Amino acid sequence: MEQTFQVYIIQSQKHGRYYIGMSHDPDKRLHFHNLGWNTSTKHGAPWFSVWVSDPLSKTDASSLENKIKRRGAQRFLDDLKVP
Repeated sequence: MEQTFQVYIIQSQKHGRYYIGMSHDPDKRLHFHNLGWNTSTKHGAPWFSVWVSDPLSKTDASSLENKIKRRGAQRFLDDLKVP
């Protein structure tokens, strides 16, 4: 059985910046972001979850992650009407 992934968008409470990623376990990954284990996000902690996709194949999750990064997190969230 193929492992599923979820695409997630988190936002820094410190400076409002978004980060887009994909993971098998977005909640656990958020915890690691807040511990400062990711060089891209360690200066923005604390982070909170804004949006998480449904489970997807690795290929589909990667495609969605790239689509969101090209579009921009805020524009993507605006399109979905996420507050």
